[in-house]
Amino acid sequence: FLLASRMFDVLEEAQQEIKKDLSWLHFWNHNKRDTEYIYSGALFYRILVTHKETKYMFQKIGIIESIEEPFDELWNQYKWPDFKIEPIDKIECSMLEAHTIEALFQKYNSHLKITVPNYLKFNINKTYEPDFIWQAKSKTIKPIRDAYQFKQKNTCVICGKPLEKPTLDHVHIKKVRGTGLIRNVCCSMCNTFLARAENNARRHSISNEDLPTVLRNMAQHLEQEKMIIHPTEIPKQEKVGARAWNKVKKHYFLLYPRRKTLPNRPKYVTDNWLELVREVDEYVMNTELEKIQQRKKKKSKRVIYDTSGNIEDSKAS
Repeated sequence: FLLASRMFDVLEEAQQEIKKDLSWLHFWNHNKRDTEYIYSGALFYRILVTHKETKYMFQKIGIIESIEEPFDELWNQYKWPDFKIEPIDKIECSMLEAHTIEALFQKYNSHLKITVPNYLKFNINKTYEPDFIWQAKSKTIKPIRDAYQFKQKNTCVICGKPLEKPTLDHVHIKKVRGTGLIRNVCCSMCNTFLARAENNARRHSISNEDLPTVLRNMAQHLEQEKMIIHPTEIPKQEKVGARAWNKVKKHYFLLYPRRKTLPNRPKYVTDNWLELVREVDEYVMNTELEKIQQRKKKKSKRVIYDTSGNIEDSKAS
């Protein structure tokens, strides 16, 4: 929790910001003409909210315009029996200072911004993850996972795809010798891949502190492109198939009638072999065209009937 000295530091920081340009402050732009309202008394508060059943914890910030009513009684009137509410910070100041503190808190803690799951029935904005370390319980896994899933827009932080079997990722204490802190929600396959990278890092003399840097360097290394192929990755030479060889063997002496011997069957495809296959294919195609023309000539000599019923030859007609 913030100490009392820290509370005064926050107030002092807000006062310094007020002396600067406040055009960035939404409250100031809409109320700067009403001097009395701007400098009226207000209370900036930060409360710790705990769901009694699941022990799910989060914090909420806000501003109370009137500080005449006791703070505890003010929150009791909401009557949330499922939640336990404890005040963390209470800073009495002017309305302008309170809104400046709120804006600074939202600016510095945007990474802690979170939406409480609807089924917990605390549908109020300006809720954040606790800014202190706390031990979660087994019942807390579901609301934490759902809150992170909503925050990540149902997208895996590793592969960037829609979450399938969302898993609450955390740093393992036993295997990785980490802190046990929850990180984000990712799909089960990415969680397994990440766990294997962490668990096997020590085998390759990579410490947990150096692993993020190593993975970044690895990503850059994979994205680099070069123009030299490794000797062990020479493309395999294509072999001459039996079907292609049988076709050449069938038409070879028809294509070259003066040759007496058939060349040996090559093992691999070469330029000479490709040239021979091309010539054979041309020969076969020309032969087929000649057969088609001969068939057309035979059809042109067919017998036809004239109108008188006499039989005539097509050429005579």
